Amino acid sequence: MIAVVQERPDAQRLTLSSDFKGSQVDALAERVRQKGFDLVEVNQHEKFAIIAHLTPEARAIRNRLASFLKVRPWEVEVAVELDPDNPRVVDLVQLLRAPEAGTDAEKRLAVWRAAVLVIPGAHADWRIEEDLVSGRVVLERRDPLRLPQRVPLADLTIDFDPDLWDFIPHGQDTGARVVGQKLSVPHGLVAGETGAGKSYFLLAHAVGALSRGHDLIVVDPTKNAVDFTPLHPWCAAVAVTTLPEARAVIETVYAERVRRQKVLQAHGIGFWAKLPADVRASEGIRPVTVIIDEAASLLEDSSANLSALDKDDPLRVEFEQDRVAKTIIRLYLGKLGREARNVGIHMVLGVQRPDTSFLPGEFRANIGQKVQLKVPGSAPMAPESLRMLFPGQFAPEASDLLGRLGDMPGSGVTMAEGGAGVAAFRVAYEDALRLPALLEARGVPRAQKWEIMQPESPTPADLADPFEGFSDDPFADFDGDPFADLDDDPTPPRRGATPPAEFSLDDLL
Repeated sequence: MIAVVQERPDAQRLTLSSDFKGSQVDALAERVRQKGFDLVEVNQHEKFAIIAHLTPEARAIRNRLASFLKVRPWEVEVAVELDPDNPRVVDLVQLLRAPEAGTDAEKRLAVWRAAVLVIPGAHADWRIEEDLVSGRVVLERRDPLRLPQRVPLADLTIDFDPDLWDFIPHGQDTGARVVGQKLSVPHGLVAGETGAGKSYFLLAHAVGALSRGHDLIVVDPTKNAVDFTPLHPWCAAVAVTTLPEARAVIETVYAERVRRQKVLQAHGIGFWAKLPADVRASEGIRPVTVIIDEAASLLEDSSANLSALDKDDPLRVEFEQDRVAKTIIRLYLGKLGREARNVGIHMVLGVQRPDTSFLPGEFRANIGQKVQLKVPGSAPMAPESLRMLFPGQFAPEASDLLGRLGDMPGSGVTMAEGGAGVAAFRVAYEDALRLPALLEARGVPRAQKWEIMQPESPTPADLADPFEGFSDDPFADFDGDPFADLDDDPTPPRRGATPPAEFSLDDLL
């Protein structure tokens, strides 16, 4: 640590007269300057001032920072370290005293990242560290973060090879190494606001999955899956219009999980890839990637009160249908998160910002790969806002890397393999309209379409309060077949020789 001013041998304390006023500080500073000193601090409450000899570098940086912060030079105190091999290069600036930059962590970080740029020779990649106890801020030089200027998706897309199913590439890191998801990690979550490149990330994941023999399912009723339109011929199923449609697709995926589990049990095997190849072929068992974009729209609670509307009002009917669909989707997604990996079903969720309101702890515990993308030029993200994705000591590391990305489009951070740290990377990119040609060139076959379950739509009266009369155990008083309103066979019959899966309420709880 750099010594505080009282420990500097050349610092002197001046006692001010009891009637000293703030309007006299400028005159005091000029008198001190004429004596060859710098006015370092003025304490009008205790009536003293500190003067010292500042180096030319410290004086220049202090004055620049004070101008940036819109305060007088003696309201900022700095200590400067120069590169011992090149004294014209600033290595570190420590703000020993400066005006408070506010209580909001992200706003403070934005202030200090902007302040770095007024230091001669500094750039946006400088390290920033705050000590909230002492109020000191450290600004330290380091080499710029260098990501590939562009990562063509075609370079990461292999010729069709189902044997390489267990790794999906997403982009490249600072060493041009491929960054992606190993499917030993069950599910993925990518967060990024509009303009961050989330759609391109999900498209890269989709293309990687298809070229490795996955069935691809896309659920995006919020944006009608428009970003995935060129891939629709390669999708086994899509949900692009309504929440009930999304519910039907998710229910179908869960029914497939149940069917596959029965196949595994019949063969005494715990993991789908260990089934004999002829069994996998006859049963149609191969990896499944389920991409759910704008997942918050499927998982957030619907709290609007439409009781003033008639039960048959179309708006109320639609709202209640959506509410029931969301409840069922949350149930099935939670179960898929816990139960689906061993049968080869992997989910990737896209959200604008992660939030505990729709991503409860148990659900997050089953998400292995977490990615935060950055909108070019956006304000820095404080560690506090990243802890849901990057726990513990990884949140400051992720915040620091995101701040260093600057205006790089399609860039973000992810947890390094094995949880060893956080890595910055550039998302692989290709124009969506060119993806069909890329898939054709790599020999990726078009999809065998899944048969989607279509649950019977409840009547408006049934939907008025779908949980009225239920106890804390929502099925405690349920008498009879809980799936009587569904088709007799809840499992799509497309999957081969095994008899259709039969699953009871016990399978869901």
